[in-house]
Amino acid sequence: MNKAGDVRWLEQFNTLLRDSQGKLVALQGIVLDITQRKEAEVALATSEERYRELVENAASVILRMDPKGVVTFFNEYAEQLFGFSREEIIGKNVVGTIVPKTESSGRDLEEMIRDIGAKPEAFASNENENMRKDGKRLWLTWTNKAVRDSQGRVEELLCIGKDITERKLIQEMLLDSEQRYRAVFEGAGDILFLHDMQGRIIDMNQEALDLLGYTKQELLGLTPEDLDSRGKSMDLGHNIEILLTEGKLFGETDVLCKDGSLLPVEVLCSIVSLAGEPTILNIMRDITRRKQDEAAIQELEQRYKLVFEHACDGMYIHDMAGHFLDVNPMGHKRLGYSREEFLALNVRDVDLPGHEERFLERRQLVHELGSLFFEAEHVHKDGSILPVDVRATLVSIGGRDVVMAIARDVAERRKYEHLLVQAKEDAESASENKSRFVAELSHSIRTHLASILDMLQVLDATEVEGDLKRYVDTAMTSGRTLQSMFKDIMDLSKIEIGAVEIRLTAFVPDLVLNHVLESLRSQAAAKQVALVVDLGGTPLPAVVSDELRFRRIVEALVANAVRRTRQGEIHVTLSFLAGEEDEGRLLAGVSDTRHQGAGQEQAAEAGSGGERRDADNTLKDLGLSIAQGLVHVLGGDISLHSEPGRGMESVFHIPVQIAGNRESFLSQEQGAAFTQVGHVARGEPGDQAANGGSRVLVVDDNEINRFTMLSLLNLMGQKPLAVSSGKEALELLASTDHEPFDLVLMDIRMPGMDGMEVTRRIRESGEEWAQVPIWAVTAHAMKGDKERLLAAGLDGYLAKPVDKKELAAVLEQVKIQNN
Repeated sequence: MNKAGDVRWLEQFNTLLRDSQGKLVALQGIVLDITQRKEAEVALATSEERYRELVENAASVILRMDPKGVVTFFNEYAEQLFGFSREEIIGKNVVGTIVPKTESSGRDLEEMIRDIGAKPEAFASNENENMRKDGKRLWLTWTNKAVRDSQGRVEELLCIGKDITERKLIQEMLLDSEQRYRAVFEGAGDILFLHDMQGRIIDMNQEALDLLGYTKQELLGLTPEDLDSRGKSMDLGHNIEILLTEGKLFGETDVLCKDGSLLPVEVLCSIVSLAGEPTILNIMRDITRRKQDEAAIQELEQRYKLVFEHACDGMYIHDMAGHFLDVNPMGHKRLGYSREEFLALNVRDVDLPGHEERFLERRQLVHELGSLFFEAEHVHKDGSILPVDVRATLVSIGGRDVVMAIARDVAERRKYEHLLVQAKEDAESASENKSRFVAELSHSIRTHLASILDMLQVLDATEVEGDLKRYVDTAMTSGRTLQSMFKDIMDLSKIEIGAVEIRLTAFVPDLVLNHVLESLRSQAAAKQVALVVDLGGTPLPAVVSDELRFRRIVEALVANAVRRTRQGEIHVTLSFLAGEEDEGRLLAGVSDTRHQGAGQEQAAEAGSGGERRDADNTLKDLGLSIAQGLVHVLGGDISLHSEPGRGMESVFHIPVQIAGNRESFLSQEQGAAFTQVGHVARGEPGDQAANGGSRVLVVDDNEINRFTMLSLLNLMGQKPLAVSSGKEALELLASTDHEPFDLVLMDIRMPGMDGMEVTRRIRESGEEWAQVPIWAVTAHAMKGDKERLLAAGLDGYLAKPVDKKELAAVLEQVKIQNN
């Protein structure tokens, strides 16, 4: 302190003075007045304290960072806002702490921080998304100022940020609200206008422009009167007064479009607040379709009234309790009532008395099904009965379920129906008599023909030679030709009248083919014709189709080729063409190398004047016709090609399905070869005789048939016994005076007790002999015979005339079973 009392700050520098021996001799000092410097330091400290207090208490984020974004200062507000302490943030880069690498919009903020450090003047102020410690996003607006050194290099960046998250949220909400409003406004399917309180249009949606044909500039400023098609008849002031009073205005009008057309609209006006100002919202809905529908409904009502009033049928509308609500003129006049009288009635009054339950049942069915057709009898006012057909339909009128019934007078039709039924019964009776006659005639012809062929077989089995052998062979050939022709005629008649029924079974095609060819080999050998089979080298699968029809087609084509071929070879091919999934086709062909030829046939006919064709030619045509008809019945196709002197080729294909494993079907076929009708194993006779033969009971009412069968069995070395009736057969089987029989050959058609009845009684007897093998031997060929024979308990089927080889196979089968 000086004399004047002022405080002064001094800075003293002292130096020690020593003598030559180093002994301290004096103290030398320099004193400097530093009062001004101390005052400056105090002022600076005060300024810094005030600055720090301002920074720490500022309601803004204040931070400093180097040009790379590393934080060097972080104020208290920043700590509170971001959730980071100074210790956690100072020395760390802002990117990854308070600044995310990427903004929600996709902007690269890491690149932005680099740009701020490089070009701070370009980012004096900016907005960007920031991030709290907990991951929550914030929006801040920043003021950035560069702090440079003496060389002008950027040492630090002073960044002051203000939280604008709430403002951004409000902006986004406003934007979203505006977008939603605009989406609703523009996306509405109706015309939308905004009017000021003077009625002038201030805005409109795109639908208004599209439907009315105006541009936006043309509509702005117009009033509803300018668009009124009735020529300014709308009182705008009155309408606004109604709006102000009631808040809404509703009605219909026609709006004048730019092209002069009128658009019918339904109008709804209301007052809304837009930006704090009252505004009229005018919604116009296009009702063109509704107006068209109303016009169409009106037209339909007029048509309905015309139909209802002038219909030739009675038309009634009644409620669910049966009370009539409406009736057309034909409805009440036909029953003898006036309209007023009829509407006072109930459905029960016009139904036959005592039919209350029937009415209740019909009402329930109409309610459940919606519509019901039935026959009824209505009662006339005078008591007479009127037969009618009624169609009752459940309809809704005014939200109420009622029944609309249409009744047609069918008295005249019923009369003719009765006559038609009588005529139909007469025709069916005549048809049945005809079928029965054909069946009897067929059975008689085949029976006698079979007897002839059987006798010839017996004769052929004896040692005949020379001319007698030739006579027997000729008779056998002619008889078999006649038998084949008769069979073809019966098959062709079924095809022509559509009486062929498809029965799907599983079979192995080449096995069936082998059976067919085996039966024809003797005929081919007699003409020195070889049968050559080609299966393509690939085993055929088991298939599903009509086995009997397939067999008949192949038989007809091969037999036709045998008849026409004088010598040479007949080639038979069979293959399988796979299709989708388990489907495919059987492809078969029959061709001969040396054929009689169409030219030779025509020459033969020309030589006889063309007046006749021999039976053999007729038989050939029948065989081809049968094959063509059956192929088409099975859904396939067939082609025939013939050239004179070069033979004939027949190719057909039929659709089939794969049935399964070939080997399993082959084993089943072999095991069941003797138990299926029409499927018999082939064998050679003679083995039975060598082993003592089997005891065979022949049951047949025809003496010639019994004699023939006994002769054939004796020649084959068997032990046959014959009876003439089913009764005798039952007595003989039950008798204990002889050895049990190994086989019964049963005729089916016998007087008194037929073969199926005899078989049924044998099976149901319960005796030891009840399980004796029984095979049918018959010429019967009616539809369903095979199924009935098997169902009756028969083990198999031999067709007359009995083939010696087939009979030998049956005897061998029986012998194997007995052993």
